[in-house]
Amino acid sequence: QGWHVANVKTYTKYTIAFWYMPTYVKKGWSNIMHLGNSNGRRVPAVWQYPGSLRLHVRTGMSGNSNDGCDPGRQLPMHKWTHVAVAVNGNNIRVYYNGKLVCHRNGKGTAKTYGTERFYMGDPWYVPTRGYVNNLRYYDNALTNGEVRGVRGKTPRSVVSTARPYWQRNSVTRLTRRGWHVANLRTYTRYTMSFWYMPSRTHSGWSNILHLGNSNNRRVPAVWQYPRSTRLHIRTGATGNWNDGCDPGQGLSVYRWTHVGIFVNYNRVQVYYNGRLVCSRGLRGRAATYGTERFYLGDPWYAQTQGYIAHVRFFSKRISPSQLSVSRGSQPSMNVCAQSCSWKSRRFGASMCSQQYCVNHGRRCGHNAWVGGRRSCRRVRGDPHFHTLDGKTISNTKDIGDFVLVKSKSDVSPSFEVQVRAVPASKTKGGTMFSAMVFRHGDEKFEMYATDRSNREKRFAFRHSDGSGESGTVHLFEGESKTFGKFTVEHKGKEVIVKESGGISVIGAGEIDGAMTIIVELPKKYRGKVQGLLGNYNGEKSDDSSDNDFAKNKASSSLFSEEMPSPPSGWSANYQPTQEDVSTAEKACADAGLTDASDKKWCVEDVSMTGNSDWAHILKAAESEDKASDSS
Repeated sequence: QGWHVANVKTYTKYTIAFWYMPTYVKKGWSNIMHLGNSNGRRVPAVWQYPGSLRLHVRTGMSGNSNDGCDPGRQLPMHKWTHVAVAVNGNNIRVYYNGKLVCHRNGKGTAKTYGTERFYMGDPWYVPTRGYVNNLRYYDNALTNGEVRGVRGKTPRSVVSTARPYWQRNSVTRLTRRGWHVANLRTYTRYTMSFWYMPSRTHSGWSNILHLGNSNNRRVPAVWQYPRSTRLHIRTGATGNWNDGCDPGQGLSVYRWTHVGIFVNYNRVQVYYNGRLVCSRGLRGRAATYGTERFYLGDPWYAQTQGYIAHVRFFSKRISPSQLSVSRGSQPSMNVCAQSCSWKSRRFGASMCSQQYCVNHGRRCGHNAWVGGRRSCRRVRGDPHFHTLDGKTISNTKDIGDFVLVKSKSDVSPSFEVQVRAVPASKTKGGTMFSAMVFRHGDEKFEMYATDRSNREKRFAFRHSDGSGESGTVHLFEGESKTFGKFTVEHKGKEVIVKESGGISVIGAGEIDGAMTIIVELPKKYRGKVQGLLGNYNGEKSDDSSDNDFAKNKASSSLFSEEMPSPPSGWSANYQPTQEDVSTAEKACADAGLTDASDKKWCVEDVSMTGNSDWAHILKAAESEDKASDSS
């Protein structure tokens, strides 16, 4: 803190460029660098957000001494990122690895104060924890090409790698009880790490892994709690053979989480995705038993249902930084696509994690606002959805651009929401929604779901102000921008598009180019709309039926991009075999589904994909609905 490294002259046009590697996330604001003799002089200054790896980039302007431009995306932990801040009068640009990630005009022109002190960690905030390399300051605003040119080669890693004593790198589906995979020596200091993706909960304790020849030798052993995805992590000690440390939060279903278990004599720590989630002292020293059997699913408990990958056992306690480097990226095999097929109800986080509509603290139970003044309806693909008045519709055949909701002729300004149904990934005949367009008056905003596995490419956006062709626009995670009449906010997995009259359209990107779409309409539009979501008159009997997709096909598409051609082998007339249907019916019955619509959707999903996990996912969604209604 307060490390004064140079005196630098300030300019109205300048560029500062550097390589940065964060190694820790602090609870409060943490400063990386600051050019200025006081806290109010920031020309520029860069922080990490509290509890985040996002950068807060400030550069004082004549109209706002705390002006700046904050990129929405977070930096990767323990990896180098090249950061460049270019200021040209009132124009501020921020680059990550040569790519523009934030661009705006400040209030006034850039401030100058003559020669000021340059700090690596200023005196007014706690310093960040990380590394900076190849720091350069230019007395002019570099162009896009010049920024890429000064980037140079990525610096060498400053974190030493650790070699595991034993490892198993393949992605494995956990299906067998008592599966003995190796014999491993036990230690009083060790690290066990692995990627884990739960696919369901269980009525009782279910085991993931166990190092030990008997049930009471646990060095370590890991379970899922009953009816939960929370982990129960045990590592025996001399004073308690069942000692351990259990993080409070559960894991996301069908999402990879990296788990690290650190044991150092008499202390155990647990990390999720590089962040400490549990730490406590053991009762005595960690127990050792020589060489023991290692199980993926032990013989004494039910086998959990899920996937495990990159299991690594270190014969010492490595540092969290070394663990972050050794863990690498999450497994490339997208089990969510395999196990969840293309869609399910209420899935908008990853495709397989439950989500509720949220509006001013209210929840959407059975897709109707609980205590709210709006109608909230969502479309989710096979497609399955509810109309604005609550009728259930399912259609797995039609592809094309469809009118989801459209104002009648007496509404001014007019509006319309269209969705695009395309052939679903990994099916021979199913469909899914891949894009939406929201028109209000002469303006329109388009959103296309892309690669769900890449946070930077989850969506593609286009905007047209009505004066000509639509153009590509950029919106990074965490940002909120105004495009003409539309206010658009990118909140994690969701993008919320609003207009001032109260209409909202929410798009949640899935995997494989699929999208969940939620429409919110104020009650002033009752009886004044039409389309697949019905006429919103309070009577569901006159809403669209399962066969009315053709009736609501858009006569004039609002989309700027062309409709993709169906892949070879896909057919709208494809039907699962009777054997597939019978197997699906049994799986859905065994899961205990009670709602008629859920049963119908379950049979469709399981028979089309051949994956019985759908039944458990829909049962969990049904339980969440009931909990929502009762509250």
